[in-house]
Amino acid sequence: DTATTEIYTLSLHDALPIYPNRPNPSGFNCVMPIDNDGTFDTGQARFIAINDDAWGGSVNGGDEIWIFDCTPDWATPANSTFGRSQAIVVSAFDSQFQAWGVGDIVQPGETEKVDANPYVLMSRGQYKNISGNEYIVCDHTVDVDNTDHAGIRWYQLQKNAGVWTLKQEGTYAPDGESRWMGSIAMNDYGQIALAYSVSGTVSPEIRYTGQTSCASSGTMDVTEQTVSTSLTPQSQPTYTRWGDYFLTTVDPSDNLTFWSTLEYYNGGKKTQIFSYKIDESCAAPTITSVDYTSLYADRGKNLTITGTDFLGCSFVLNGITGTEVSNEDRKSVV
Repeated sequence: DTATTEIYTLSLHDALPIYPNRPNPSGFNCVMPIDNDGTFDTGQARFIAINDDAWGGSVNGGDEIWIFDCTPDWATPANSTFGRSQAIVVSAFDSQFQAWGVGDIVQPGETEKVDANPYVLMSRGQYKNISGNEYIVCDHTVDVDNTDHAGIRWYQLQKNAGVWTLKQEGTYAPDGESRWMGSIAMNDYGQIALAYSVSGTVSPEIRYTGQTSCASSGTMDVTEQTVSTSLTPQSQPTYTRWGDYFLTTVDPSDNLTFWSTLEYYNGGKKTQIFSYKIDESCAAPTITSVDYTSLYADRGKNLTITGTDFLGCSFVLNGITGTEVSNEDRKSVV
């Protein structure tokens, strides 16, 4: 609610005003719910936001991530609770581009710029429970060098003894192009995917990168991949938005594959949907068993190879390389 800066919890029939403040109440900011992928958070419903110390209100004297906990009482709304439970200090970031609505991101061949939307966490905060280890990943757009050069600041939080702490953070801006409108997710194998839009000297594009489970802290070690190229710039003079709606999530059928959707402009508003896996060979594979399944005589056999650390591996048996039907880290079918 931009008029009253209140936060509401919604059920199908009710709206409860349960918190009277939020970060940067005079700007374009929101406190977003943390979304569960897989095993649900066993604690209270949680919400998350960023707070630039330039806005004021810093708890610890720096830029921060704010965690909020919520327990709604639909029968007796006055008993509902919602409050900031933690303010986590992060590395300094700059959320200020141009004045709101003027446009920030350069497009080649166009005087029209598009909004970086830097005041909010992008997409969603994702909660992920991996074998009892609890994580949150999230991202937002920052000005990396005070020249309206947009990059993506991302975070991974981990819960230790009931308290959320900063496990790692990074700013993805490997060159002079602007990257913004990012969406992030983590799968069951500890891999992180980050998808986003790109513009600057290149025509707008959709790309993604990622982090393998054995990467150095704070680095996206997956080579950047381009999904869509040569998208047309957004040239409407009274409309400075590129694409507000996007998501990266994990396929529940294998808890490995990432799916991303990004809105973009290409002679009109469109949506790109794509899936991808992050292949890696972080450790030497270990094979514990090999079993075969007979197929039709002219199709040979399926071999099911069971073990660990198979991602990124291929298999050669007696000099014959089979076609991998699937490879899910612990089991490969060839």
